[in-house]
Amino acid sequence: MGASSKCIYEQKVSPLFACASISTDVIVTEHANHARDHLKTEAELKKYDGVVCVGGDGMFSEIVQGLVSRTQGDNGVDQNSPEEKLVPCSVRIGIISAGDFQPMDLCSVHHNTFLRYSISLLGYGFSGDVLADSERKRWMGPARYDFSGFKTFLTHHHYEGAVSFLPETDTLGTPRDKTRCRAGCFICQHIGQLYSGDSPEESKTAPLY
Repeated sequence: MGASSKCIYEQKVSPLFACASISTDVIVTEHANHARDHLKTEAELKKYDGVVCVGGDGMFSEIVQGLVSRTQGDNGVDQNSPEEKLVPCSVRIGIISAGDFQPMDLCSVHHNTFLRYSISLLGYGFSGDVLADSERKRWMGPARYDFSGFKTFLTHHHYEGAVSFLPETDTLGTPRDKTRCRAGCFICQHIGQLYSGDSPEESKTAPLY
């Protein structure tokens, strides 16, 4: 967590952990990829039930990169090989202020060698416009989100959209059943066959618990 996140943790989160008799080791990140590198190389993961972060999508990405890379390294998985089967990470990730846990699918991206792990998120409308505008104002630092949010709000954009989908009929499942996305799914398997070999980048999936 950064300096501002440290205040949030100390004022709101730490007292809750204390009431629940949960012991913690707190790390205040000092530079980009600090959390990733610590989890990847230094942290004694067997000591912990989970990792809780106070921050945004950047911090979450660092934790995913660090934990998943560490898990593969500890289990002898060659991350540079797109044919390797990824080992699920058993360390839970908490993002303040979430109190539940949700399994997710992730993919590893390769271009001749391992590049990074990725989790896809989908957004539409106001939040998407705020992010798009804030990307052009990175020189402002974290204040860009407040500025872009206020600016986007004043534009009074009206958003319309339609969602189309095919209902699943053969197999019922939930995000918590620990089943890989492509397992038993004809559509995903078919799409995978269509696009296999068409792109210089290859991907594979593994559940993150």
